[in-house]
Amino acid sequence: MTKTVQIKYVLKHMKKKFDSTVELMVDVGRNILNFKKLVDLKNSPGWIVGQNKIQEWHFSGFLNRNNKFFLSGPVPSCMSLENILSLPASQALSSLALLTEACEKLLEHTVTPFELQLDSVYFLANNNILFLPPDIVRKTREFNPEGYKFKVFSLCNNPYAQDQRSKLSFSLGCLFFRITTGVFPYQGSTIEEMYAKMRAFTTASATLACPELKAELAKFFKTFFSEQFSYNLSLADWVKMFIKYRKEGVTKKISQQEKAAVMEQAQIQAQKSRKRYKTHLFFEKQGRTILITSLIVVASLLVVGYYASNFFKPRLTAGFSPQQVVEAFYRGINELNPRLMEDCVIKEAGKQELSEVSRLYVTTRQQLSLGVNTYIPASEWDRLGRPAIALGQFVYGVTDLTITQTETIPHTIFLVSFSKWLRTEIPEEYEVLVVYPQGYSISERLSLKQDGEDWVIFKRIRLEEEKHPIKSLQLK
Repeated sequence: MTKTVQIKYVLKHMKKKFDSTVELMVDVGRNILNFKKLVDLKNSPGWIVGQNKIQEWHFSGFLNRNNKFFLSGPVPSCMSLENILSLPASQALSSLALLTEACEKLLEHTVTPFELQLDSVYFLANNNILFLPPDIVRKTREFNPEGYKFKVFSLCNNPYAQDQRSKLSFSLGCLFFRITTGVFPYQGSTIEEMYAKMRAFTTASATLACPELKAELAKFFKTFFSEQFSYNLSLADWVKMFIKYRKEGVTKKISQQEKAAVMEQAQIQAQKSRKRYKTHLFFEKQGRTILITSLIVVASLLVVGYYASNFFKPRLTAGFSPQQVVEAFYRGINELNPRLMEDCVIKEAGKQELSEVSRLYVTTRQQLSLGVNTYIPASEWDRLGRPAIALGQFVYGVTDLTITQTETIPHTIFLVSFSKWLRTEIPEEYEVLVVYPQGYSISERLSLKQDGEDWVIFKRIRLEEEKHPIKSLQLK
């Protein structure tokens, strides 16, 4: 580490005393016991990145102060990234250079993604930097109020950046903008508004926020936060920039007359920027409407084509015995395979389950396209020992399936029993963060016949249905 980027912690420049612990708020109220079950303090490491080594760091436990809960862990004297932003520009830029080099080292050390959140990065003595455990930081961000995420995360993180380095580069650009101008580049009253401005590449005016800002820096910010540049600056280039402006300064001396002229020009540009943003927002919303309409048309054509093509295709159950057809129908439920289920039945025999599975099939595919998955197949959940699941997840499907053939004349008859699992209906007073699926014990009578050359289920009669007692729901 070069001497030019070393931080000299001088108490007279600090606005906050050093702490002997770091704390991360967990605003889950009385659900803290359930939250503890969802985080693994021992196996979710953070890191202290030094000049020559990286060592793991772990939270040691929870604190309760004034009925608010915090994750905490021991640490030498430190200062948060949020407080670093309040230091004089030269000191803050030294810290950013040190942080950027630490990020480069950490990218080479771990494949675990991490973000620069204002209360999850701490500057320690001896030029070490603490990154709080990213898995736990993300989990607390999910449970804390939106105002918390707005304050410590959304101001300097872009959800649309494609890879880890682009995300870090964007965050460093936001922090640099904040240190030099006193404000963050993207302004808004809500997270959604800020994210809309990120999509439109509409930033606050750097010169309006700081009229004394050097012209080349104002130009740099305009270029960096643009669609053409798209935050594409390497970490090594960021280090050079921070060192350069730590030495040279970020502002210039101007007269009151020059300041007034700069402000006037900045106001004009800011007004144009606001108009471009409104235009972008209008076309974004209208474009969404056009896209949805187009998707509906395309989907309709696909459905028509699907049924037209499937009309001439052999069934997936071609050559199956009657029992194999019954097994395939219930397997289709667990696999969310409406095509297989359709080929097992005719008329109204599978209407309810087909409707459920078709909706879930579409929903789960949409979630997967967004990188989300809340669905757990009942067969997989059963294999894992039927554990409690996180609130928001759900189990669907059948387990404990037994099939018994009873008659062959005039139709082939099967008696089937199984447990069916659905999303749990949560009472209003329910507060815990883990749930058990709702189960039903069901028995049915299935009648099969041949349709052409294939066996199909043409009648299903529900003989018995009993709701399982809800397991271990902890209420107020």
